[in-house]
Amino acid sequence: MLNLFQKKIASYAITALSITVIAAFIILLLRALGLFLDEFYYVLLPVFCAVIISYIAEPAVIFMADKLGLSKRVSVAAIFSLAIVAIAVVAAVGLPYLIEQISNLIDNLPKLAKNASSYFAEKAPKLREAFQQVVSGLCGNFDASQGGAKLARGATKLAATATAEIHNIVALSASLAVVPIYLYYMLVAEFDFYKWLKDRTTFLPDGARETLIFFIRRFSEIMQSFFRGQLLIAAIMGLLLGTGLKIAGVKFGFMLGFSAGLLNIIPYFGTIIGLGTILPMAFFQEGGGIILCAVALGIFIVVQLIEGYILTPKIMGDKTGLHPTIIIFSVFFWGTALNGILGMILAIPFSAFVVAAYPTLQRWMAEKFKDKEGNPSGESENS
Repeated sequence: MLNLFQKKIASYAITALSITVIAAFIILLLRALGLFLDEFYYVLLPVFCAVIISYIAEPAVIFMADKLGLSKRVSVAAIFSLAIVAIAVVAAVGLPYLIEQISNLIDNLPKLAKNASSYFAEKAPKLREAFQQVVSGLCGNFDASQGGAKLARGATKLAATATAEIHNIVALSASLAVVPIYLYYMLVAEFDFYKWLKDRTTFLPDGARETLIFFIRRFSEIMQSFFRGQLLIAAIMGLLLGTGLKIAGVKFGFMLGFSAGLLNIIPYFGTIIGLGTILPMAFFQEGGGIILCAVALGIFIVVQLIEGYILTPKIMGDKTGLHPTIIIFSVFFWGTALNGILGMILAIPFSAFVVAAYPTLQRWMAEKFKDKEGNPSGESENS
């Protein structure tokens, strides 16, 4: 027989082993899910895109069907037509401007590099020397690899990389081409998923079945509110950032600011990318400097405050219930767990669902534990 101390040590060991097994299971599950998404990326991507767009477009379909008395098929066809016209107008107006801005940005890169080199030569000569040594080393390695077998291997590797990239572009284009088809049938379908799921889970106890449907419904609600709200917030932030940077005098400010705002569909991602590109542009451009850089930073701060205190509370409320630190962590966590950008986009809905589901699971486990403690037979077994 074990004494009291030995029983405590044994219970701690069993608890630690249980936690280790659960953690290993979760890691393996996430790894398997990441490998699955990676393997079937081009198959699942159009489905995810169609689901996300359906969340955004569904209110318009319901409005046209209920208020205008149109059928769902006619409403969806009208929305598709309006979307095609809007895309055509944006492409006709915005595409030439975008191409011009990108071309000018490429032309200005040597000037920016020269200004940066001059600045470092004056303020930090050692840093410039180290940078030049790195560049010289790279150039030396490149020159040394120009002959014979190394050049052939480099050409073969380059050709293989180009072939793979072309294959990825073709696969991505083919995958995105079927998004409108999925979207159309998702919007016109009179399919009650929750009733279908309830009818096919009769083998579960009533309580477990209701809990399962509640969790799935809650996850769907979080997905809908997040993508509807976050897309609108990202667009408004893009307009504010682009307009503010343009007025401040940052070169290519509207294009860079609007792009940074749209990237905030992944919270804080656009701000991080924007700060990493726009601040150097403001600092090293002709006529720029520390003052323009500070003004650009101030614009970012003001827009972030508007987003945090006005846009998100008014548009989304407290749908996610996540602290900003948790949001940043979840973006990187799910991006790593699910192997890429898809995980980063779905990070907030996934994390919000976990936070929303945890109290229910906690209550359920507490009730189960309480029932076991109150069971006389269970007490005798424990004794």
